[in-house]
Amino acid sequence: MDVFRCNTPHETKGLGKEFGAKLKAGDVVLLDGSLGAGKTVFASGIAEALGCDGYITSPTYCLVNEYRGKIMDFIHIDVYRLDDPAEIIEIGLGEYIDGGGVVVIEWGGMVLQYVPANPIKVMIEQCSYGGGEARTVTITGLDV
Repeated sequence: MDVFRCNTPHETKGLGKEFGAKLKAGDVVLLDGSLGAGKTVFASGIAEALGCDGYITSPTYCLVNEYRGKIMDFIHIDVYRLDDPAEIIEIGLGEYIDGGGVVVIEWGGMVLQYVPANPIKVMIEQCSYGGGEARTVTITGLDV
């Protein structure tokens, strides 16, 4: 387990990029943290590391955003709005995992029982210091 302190959104995205550079095809990353913690900011760093161009948006309303990367594809899933966590299977989780890219699931703790064994876990927590922008990022399952 690695723990990092990020003082700004720029640092959170930078850590995501450093983390993303170590991912390989088929990796499943479960992102957790409260609303506004920086999950999508961290995910945008991952996408940049994988060679995805353009602005990365939260998939909260569409559930899945797919990005073609120069290095690897990036599948960004948000399960916050699922009524039943088992719905992640219906949206094609298995196909995404077998698709040769990286799958990042925001609110991933909700679907832990539906992902392959030993996913990479990232917890992003807002800190009481740093004027509201500081975050503690805990990564389990991948050395950064």
